[in-house]
Amino acid sequence: MGEPSEEKELLTDEEYTMVFSRLVLLAGLLRDMKLKQFMNNIEHCETVAPLLDPSLYQRGGAKLSLMKQTTAAFLSAQKNLPKMEEWIDAQAQQNAWEALRGMTGG
Repeated sequence: MGEPSEEKELLTDEEYTMVFSRLVLLAGLLRDMKLKQFMNNIEHCETVAPLLDPSLYQRGGAKLSLMKQTTAAFLSAQKNLPKMEEWIDAQAQQNAWEALRGMTGG
């Protein structure tokens, strides 16, 4: 038999709503970023920097690698956004209306 399943920690309703709202906001921001071109620039730096200034590349190579990994993760997320486009727009509109209602007290 397998090991007893470990209880998974869940968010409260308030925490869930906050995380969800921030993910929708992030998706909206990611949608318009030119991440593929940004990745092209990073890869270009990786190619020419060791030739132009090897010591600078040695000092900054780890940071460049981390930037590339992070950009790759965001690029992967960005590629999935078209599947969610209609949903993101509807959710963003709903969040805006809720925020407006909160400001006006209605």
